[in-house]
Amino acid sequence: MLGWRKIMPDIETGKSKHLHTTISAECFEKIKTLSKKHGSHSKTIEKAIDLLELHEGLVIPENKQILDTDMIWGFMRSELNMVAVGKTTFLSYIDEIPEKAILNNNATEIIEWFYNYKKLTELSLEEVLKAIKIIWISANYFRSIRCEKGGPGQYKMVFAHELNELKYSQYWGKYFQSFFETKLGKEAKILCRPQILHVEIQEPQPQKPRKGGN
Repeated sequence: MLGWRKIMPDIETGKSKHLHTTISAECFEKIKTLSKKHGSHSKTIEKAIDLLELHEGLVIPENKQILDTDMIWGFMRSELNMVAVGKTTFLSYIDEIPEKAILNNNATEIIEWFYNYKKLTELSLEEVLKAIKIIWISANYFRSIRCEKGGPGQYKMVFAHELNELKYSQYWGKYFQSFFETKLGKEAKILCRPQILHVEIQEPQPQKPRKGGN
C-alpha cells in the first residue's frame, strides 16, 4: 500500500489541505497514468471526487444537464444498457430502413431518463429539443446539432454527421419525424443530405372548414 505522501506534497497552502492515507499500488499507477491527462496527481483526485459526487447526485434533475458528453454516454451505457456500435456496422443494420425500429424507437425512454424519468408529457418542447441535442451528441451519432426557434411553436434542427451517407440521414430523419408526430403530436418535415439532416417541427395547423357543402 502507498501513502498519499507519494501523491500530494506535505504542505498546506491557501485552500489546499494535506491528506495522508494509503492506496493500493495498482490504484497509484492509475493515478500516475491519469495525471498525464489531467495535469497532476491532485487534479486527478479532485476530478475523481467530482465524478463521484455527480454520480451520487443524479437524482437531482439539473445534474445530468451539466455533465460532459463522455460522462453522459457512460451513464447511458450503465443505466440504459446501451452498447457502442461502430458506424460501419450501424450502416449495415440500416441498409434497408427498418420501419419497425423507427416506429417503436426509444427516444421517449431516453429523454425521460435524461430528466430523471419525468414524463414526456410534462416536458416542454424546448426541454425535449435540448435533451435530443445533448444525448445524440454524447452517443456520437452526430458531430453537431443546432436548434433554432422560428415563429410561434416552430423550431428547426440541423444535425451534422461525417458519414457522407444519405441513408444515415434518412434513417434518423424518419426516426425523429416518427417521434415528433406520434409521441408529441407535432408536424415534422425532414430534408436529408449525405452529411446533414434538417428537421422542422411545428404545431399542427388547424384544418380550414370546407367552403360550400351541406
